[in-house]
Amino acid sequence: MISEAEYDRLYASRPKTTRGRANRAALLIRGGRCSGEYNRAFDDCFEMGDGAQVMALLMETVREYPELKEMMKAQGVWSDDLENTPPPKPLVLTEEEKTYAFLKATGGMSGAAQRWRDRAAKGMTDEELAEALAFELGQGGSSGPDSLSISQNGAGLRIWASWDVQNIHTAKPVFAGKHSIAKAREVYRIRDPADRQLALF
Repeated sequence: MISEAEYDRLYASRPKTTRGRANRAALLIRGGRCSGEYNRAFDDCFEMGDGAQVMALLMETVREYPELKEMMKAQGVWSDDLENTPPPKPLVLTEEEKTYAFLKATGGMSGAAQRWRDRAAKGMTDEELAEALAFELGQGGSSGPDSLSISQNGAGLRIWASWDVQNIHTAKPVFAGKHSIAKAREVYRIRDPADRQLALF
């Protein structure tokens, strides 16, 4: 059973995303927090946003980890009708979410914001910008129960983002190469001094 401290650490505030609400519901089940004084938190997972999609995502997890079904039965929140829950719709990234992933991947290191301001002030060629992106990206990633799973690799200027954990060796990146350079110019407003038309402005 999950401790009070661990629950509060993971979910001090309500999840904001569909995936986050499904993850919270699974966490509440594992922690024995679906009935009694905690049932309001469990119900909240399905009453905010698209409750049917949250349930579909939760049932996908229950099918993967059958012990959750027994826990739901023990806590009085299981119904045989749940067996007929359809698969979840694919969680397709919006343009806003893709931009968020790009900013998170390229702006996570200490001092990144100031470095990008400095780069925007002087302008950069594509070659210089590629070098800067490779530096900021490095190799790593981040994820959480209520956030995108983001991975990045400076080699190839690649950024992966998804609502599910991905295998970066087989998944297609959201941004890579010239697409990453173009996105950096857009979000950080970096002009290309080699572009004569832009130089006129």
